[in-house]
Amino acid sequence: MTLGKDAKITVTVGGDTSYCKPDGSHINIARLPSTPLGRMLMTGLVFHETGHKNFTRGGRPQGLLGDMMNVIEDIRVDLETIKARPGTCFNLEAVTAHYVAKGSLVPTSLPQALIGKVMAYGFGRVLKHAAILPVEKVCDEMMDDAFGQEFIDEVELIIKDIPTLRSTKEAAAMAQRLIDLIVQQQAPPPQTQQQARKQLTGGTGAAGSGHDHKQQGGSGRSGSSQQNRNRDVPKQDDPQQTAKIRKSGFGGNGAGKGGGKRPTPEEITEMLKRNTGYGDLSQLIQSELNTIA
Repeated sequence: MTLGKDAKITVTVGGDTSYCKPDGSHINIARLPSTPLGRMLMTGLVFHETGHKNFTRGGRPQGLLGDMMNVIEDIRVDLETIKARPGTCFNLEAVTAHYVAKGSLVPTSLPQALIGKVMAYGFGRVLKHAAILPVEKVCDEMMDDAFGQEFIDEVELIIKDIPTLRSTKEAAAMAQRLIDLIVQQQAPPPQTQQQARKQLTGGTGAAGSGHDHKQQGGSGRSGSSQQNRNRDVPKQDDPQQTAKIRKSGFGGNGAGKGGGKRPTPEEITEMLKRNTGYGDLSQLIQSELNTIA
């Protein structure tokens, strides 16, 4: 109630539906039993929405850009709220840990992995919410399968500046840079084109010039062929993780060889248009408060 009053937000408790008005002027909490979980969720919601009321200026666009901007802005306003009200850090971290434990923040598609990488980096490395750090590894593996390690490095080069963001406008600009990076993936990487040429010529260098590839006893070539076949087999050191990545193939086409599949330009275009709803902590909290009520 104190934080709401200071931010000029009316906080009420009643009925069986929790909601936040779009302009941030009113938060209603569905009437629910006063359990530790209920109190943690309702205070987490008020603390988070207070941050938006105090520090967010302007709306969010549609599609993946809007989802990306929302996550970056969530991290930024929580950071600002904690600076102004240090005690809020405990409840905000408790909310993150709760939804990680429930599995609500495990990505199940490539678009979610892209957003999840930013969320896990921001909440985990910037806000020090340790529970979400393993989610970043899952996102990295899914992005590596789709676009390669260089793409991940470029993403991290952009999001390392999250602690320096000072406005919604700057958060939106960072989100746009990330979306631009995804758009660039519509062009096939040069390495893939080179590999295609090598396959057409039957291999590389002298080894592929006019010779057949029948297995010959004791020769190094048969070992090389075995290595190539092994590249198509998913690693078996973590079957559960491999299953998760296979399940997350974009567009329902499966994950492809090696646990992943590079999306086509058309799939990337479609991906950019969609709202995923992933990582929206405010909506997760409101939905659970309603269930408890």
